[in-house]
Amino acid sequence: MKRTLLCIHVMPHEFGMFERWISDLRRAIAHLGRDDNLVLRASLNLNPKLVDWKESALSPDYFVDKFLEVTKGIVNINEIVSDESLWGTTQQRRESIALEYDQFIFADADLAFPPHFLKGQLDASYPLQGRYMMFPHMVRLWDSTWDCIVHPDFLCKDLNYHLTHDPDVTRAQPKQEIRVRQLDGLKFSGGWFTLYSKEFFDFVGIPESLGGYGAEDTYVGFASVIARQNGFAIDTYNLEGVYISEDYIHRDSTCGGRIKLFDLQKEMRDRAEKNVPGELNKFAKRALGKDLHFFLGAYTP
Repeated sequence: MKRTLLCIHVMPHEFGMFERWISDLRRAIAHLGRDDNLVLRASLNLNPKLVDWKESALSPDYFVDKFLEVTKGIVNINEIVSDESLWGTTQQRRESIALEYDQFIFADADLAFPPHFLKGQLDASYPLQGRYMMFPHMVRLWDSTWDCIVHPDFLCKDLNYHLTHDPDVTRAQPKQEIRVRQLDGLKFSGGWFTLYSKEFFDFVGIPESLGGYGAEDTYVGFASVIARQNGFAIDTYNLEGVYISEDYIHRDSTCGGRIKLFDLQKEMRDRAEKNVPGELNKFAKRALGKDLHFFLGAYTP
């Protein structure tokens, strides 16, 4: 069986969501078989340049103890970062894809999923070969261009339904046959339990210039479109018969305002997005052997 690394990046103010996510994961692990080789890589980011610990009522040790407790017993290569060496999800994913696994799953802490989801996703991935991506169905989102990956039960819902969807409905959905449907187009978000093959990331990569946070799925999406338009095989699949959802109902931090952050996300995201066109040009030169002179807006994933 393929070796799969499940990657999640956790900030202290996200810890309440992470605890719920881990609870869902434990139920999902109980459905895995002896041959399912899944390893968790959860990175607890306590970077003092991202969290103002002097102005926070909770200490780093508080989160270290909770992190070790909630992940106890799960096969993992987890890390706790207390220095300035980790800056966000993009960096964590870049470092993860360099590890020797056959495929990677990227997940965000605010996701809800049913117990049978992970087993179905892994089983569906095992026959796949080459460069591939797989993403599950979602509930109705903010515009109709996402309807291609919306579960049929939610296509009748109004736009922005995801903001009010009850995550417990997601967790309680009945077990059904899970199938994969190959897609011509590409519509995905990096952290929605999207599964990628090692061969895919060996080809596309996540450039260093994207920094610690932001824009890696923009880069990955456009690079995939560029490659496919130039004859390279990148297969995309939708997982049908099951769906996941974001939990907006319990999205507020359970830390109750006791954590103060340095607001650097927009700055990091803006810097990463400015570097995307240049990195896509480098990708085209490296992979396609030609100058692309790419600018954002020239392609639509």
